Amino acid sequence: MQSKTGWRGHAHFGKVTVMSISIKVAPSNSLIGISDADKGVVPDSIPETGIAATESCILVACLPEVDGDTEITLGLAREVDPGDSPAFDGQLATPSGVVKVFTVEWKPLMEAPVSTASTRVRIWKNRPRFADEVIIGVE
Repeated sequence: MQSKTGWRGHAHFGKVTVMSISIKVAPSNSLIGISDADKGVVPDSIPETGIAATESCILVACLPEVDGDTEITLGLAREVDPGDSPAFDGQLATPSGVVKVFTVEWKPLMEAPVSTASTRVRIWKNRPRFADEVIIGVE
């Protein structure tokens, strides 16, 4: 799995500065996870929408790894919102104050500090099932 990253600017979240970051990666099993730094309870399966969530972990289906990279962006929702309705809009338990994006092997890909123990997460995808662009906005 190879990845490339690029910073897209910064925004302030409470007393924490959050940088919007993008990475291109072909994740194993064509899935990425989003959770608190202490990991979480992983959903049992992925529905046709390509997103499954528990209180502490969100799984997102990506482009099959053999077909190429998926561009993943993480940042403040107001900074990364593409203007469409999100495919997911929910709360994520973040007691450690960090939202992490990782592979199914728990390899960290990127992270963002948050200032609350429960963080609103919105996810936009360019395709329902095999997205090659995933945008994760936190509040």
